[in-house]
Amino acid sequence: MLVRPLDVDFPAELRRYQREQAKGRSRGRHLSEIIKYLMVRIEPDRFKNTDIEQVNPLTLEMGFVWEDVLSKVMAERIMRLRGLQQTEIEFDGIFMTIDGYLRKTKRIVEVKTTRMSAAHPISSGRWFRHWHYQTKGYCMGMGVREAEIWPVFLNGSYEQHRFGEMVCKPVVVEYTQREVDDNWEMILRTRDRMDREDRRK
Repeated sequence: MLVRPLDVDFPAELRRYQREQAKGRSRGRHLSEIIKYLMVRIEPDRFKNTDIEQVNPLTLEMGFVWEDVLSKVMAERIMRLRGLQQTEIEFDGIFMTIDGYLRKTKRIVEVKTTRMSAAHPISSGRWFRHWHYQTKGYCMGMGVREAEIWPVFLNGSYEQHRFGEMVCKPVVVEYTQREVDDNWEMILRTRDRMDREDRRK
């Protein structure tokens, strides 16, 4: 048996693929990039290495794979049953891609995967503030105040006997109008700061 390594730069190939995938998005500011910019400044130790050129591409690709798998699962198991589909909206010049919207209950639906512990409550500003920045932004764009969050915790609750046992704990979050409005003002201020920095480059 003769085994030879393939002459392939796998990380480079993954980065090239990820850049091509990003080209399909609408031009302009996206809520996700605004939140990323914001979180790098709020919690740099936790979010500073989220740039596509700095993250291990295999780690990054794992997120894309999970997103693809979950999209199919949710479409087949939940989204299709509820008549939902992913949709892109634009509000105040900011683009947002919403996993689903329930017209009957006027709720946006967002699916998440995370390695954080399921023991942390979704209401925790320490652990999940960036999720709430996003869902409150979607609520603003759709003119509603409720969000269903379907979080898949990849490592469970981190208990020794349960570590690695995935769990999904869907919740409904009802925001006040003040919370939605204040969040959007913060998003717009951050967008404007990003625009100013871009102009100075």
